[in-house]
Amino acid sequence: MLSRVLFLVLAAVCMNAHALTLGEYVKQVTGQNDSAVASDLSSRGALLRSGEGSLPFATNLYFNGDYVDDQRLTAAPAFQGSGTRVNRYEAGLSQKFRFGLDASLGYLQQKTVLQGVNKQLVRFYDYYDDTFQLKLSQSLWRNWLGNESRAQENAQVEAAKALSFREEFTLRLLEADARVAYWNLLQARSNVDIQKAAVERADKIRVSNQNKFNRQLTDKIDYLQALANVDFRHLQLKQAEQDLRRVSRQFNYLRGVEGDVVESELTSISTKNEIDKLSIPERGDQRADVKAIMSQSLAERSQAEAALELSKPKFEVFATLSSNGKDGMWSTAYRQANSNAYSNNSLGVRFTAPLDLELLKNNKEGRALEARAADLRYKRKAFEVDREWADTLARFNDAKERLELARKIEEAQKQKTVHDRNRLAQGLSTTFQSLTFEQDYADAQLSRLRAETELLTLHARLRLFVTK
Repeated sequence: MLSRVLFLVLAAVCMNAHALTLGEYVKQVTGQNDSAVASDLSSRGALLRSGEGSLPFATNLYFNGDYVDDQRLTAAPAFQGSGTRVNRYEAGLSQKFRFGLDASLGYLQQKTVLQGVNKQLVRFYDYYDDTFQLKLSQSLWRNWLGNESRAQENAQVEAAKALSFREEFTLRLLEADARVAYWNLLQARSNVDIQKAAVERADKIRVSNQNKFNRQLTDKIDYLQALANVDFRHLQLKQAEQDLRRVSRQFNYLRGVEGDVVESELTSISTKNEIDKLSIPERGDQRADVKAIMSQSLAERSQAEAALELSKPKFEVFATLSSNGKDGMWSTAYRQANSNAYSNNSLGVRFTAPLDLELLKNNKEGRALEARAADLRYKRKAFEVDREWADTLARFNDAKERLELARKIEEAQKQKTVHDRNRLAQGLSTTFQSLTFEQDYADAQLSRLRAETELLTLHARLRLFVTK
């Protein structure tokens, strides 16, 4: 006897050890569902590339190199030669600043060989040109102090954030659906168990009434009524099994598995104590979908600011400062370039004005309207989410009250049914009354299941408001 008890305990432990928990199932959904994986990758990818808008302001290293072999005829071969060969290399750093300044600092080396020149007349026919050059360009009208550049940067950053938040919320919705699917499967299995127990009770009543009828201790109507009740209970069980297959398909579908059978045991959390432990989750600052619309609103506003700059003329002041060296020896040319002996400096302005004023005006107004619309969408979404939280919270509290009432009704129906079963066995009750009580008890059990499912579903929706 003791060994049998130990075996049953060990079997129960092993079964629980292999039971699929809610957390494990959610991980399966987020890890095996292609849509979930795609949303996770897209969310993380968009967040990583949110700095893409800052790339224009990064320091760049540039290098250019070319070789020229020019054998064209020249007007004065004695001075220009019969051919020119040039090796040219240029390297440096360039930087675009957020206040509108473009700058580059570079070093240029050029090796030139003039073929066929009169070396008595031409001083440099095989020589090096070395140059250190600083170029500056500052916007004074359009993009003044970098307004357009910063607006474009902000637009790209916020657009990337909006995508990241949208995909994050899509993943959160899928996680909530996974929790609901898990609980629905638990409840569907419980429903099947309830219907099987009802079929078993109905069959016992049928057998009892058949025996009484055969011994002429009861009227045939009691036997027929019990027989009809068995058929009705089988119909209820059939519907419960069909619902179980439908729920199982959804359970498997979310984790990317085919079929309407779930082999795994589930760790039930739908017991009274576990459900009573469910507490209202603490609401975070902003839900991810609200953050997405807020970022989209900021992106639209930045695009409107950039469009405003497009209608302005370009007016830039630029300067080029260089020091140069030229000699047949590279070391000498390099030393000359490091001094101010052969400097070459220039200063100027550039002006460009767009002429299609109507197109620019429409673009500016269109961007402004889109920015206004994005602001309104954000305000409305924030309002709707606040109302959704309040409504879901109220429904959750109401569901808890209904569940408590459903439990009391179930317990009362159970006591009434058990008592009437004893009375029927003693011949103190009718088959009709007993069947009615059995039906009332089964309905009370199903009402309690529905109340539990509603409560668990609402709790999953409340978790959407938790900030991870």
